[in-house]
Amino acid sequence: MKWFIGILGLIAAFAGYLSYPSMRYQLTGLSPKAPAKPAVVKAPDAAPATAAQPAVTPPAVTPPPVAPPVIDLAKLTPAQLPAQVTLKVTTEVGDASGLKMKIDPGNRLTLVRLEGDQVVVSPGSGPFEGRVPVSGTDLMEQLQANPPVIAPEPTPTPTPDPAVPTPAAEATTPAVTPAATPSGDSQVPVTSPPATEPSTPVTPAATSGSGASTDPVEVMKANLRSGAIKEFTFEQVLEWKAAGDEVVNGETFQTGTVQYKGDTIFGVKTFDAKALMQNGKVVRWVWTKSNIEIK
Repeated sequence: MKWFIGILGLIAAFAGYLSYPSMRYQLTGLSPKAPAKPAVVKAPDAAPATAAQPAVTPPAVTPPPVAPPVIDLAKLTPAQLPAQVTLKVTTEVGDASGLKMKIDPGNRLTLVRLEGDQVVVSPGSGPFEGRVPVSGTDLMEQLQANPPVIAPEPTPTPTPDPAVPTPAAEATTPAVTPAATPSGDSQVPVTSPPATEPSTPVTPAATSGSGASTDPVEVMKANLRSGAIKEFTFEQVLEWKAAGDEVVNGETFQTGTVQYKGDTIFGVKTFDAKALMQNGKVVRWVWTKSNIEIK
């Protein structure tokens, strides 16, 4: 009887083992665990390809600074100079009467002319002039920014020596054939050329450099009456004078001067002006000392 009970116990245990998964879900609501999947071992990745080396850019080559052109002021003509310069230093200007005034740096003045290493400047109002070193203005900076074109010096033409005859002169010189001497004692009378009366020298008529014989004083009066300039008028003139011829920039002019009175910051003063005339007309008025044109 005991062995039968043992067999039943084994059968019940085996039946419970088989029905345990479904009974566990019904009793607890938990699904039976799925069998664990075997871990997948990945093969190590291939070694990364060697990165391409970056292109090496050579450093930029900076060109050396260009030296400013060397300008010889002695070779420049007045037309190649700037009309105005800016002062870097305080400059004193004055007129013929002894009046003087100081002009501060930063002001632009008219460039009248160059005298060696100095610049003659004028404020442009009346015959006031002053001298300042070239380094005291921006003259060189203006010339270096816009270098003037300097014409090359002309090649001198060799002068032929008059003592040495040229081949052309030898070719054109006619050969002198000696005259035949008559035979015997006969002589050929020599006839002298007829005497000619000396010609009367012709004296050229005196003409002015401008080629005009008009009275310069009347020409100046007519020009001022027409209102050709605004600096002064016909009524301001105190004295009229006719002057001689004068060469300005390679041209010959008939000149005349006037003295007039004008109002300045120092009161009423007397000034001198000059007229440059050609062919009986005033070409322009200038200040007598500086030759700066009067507008």
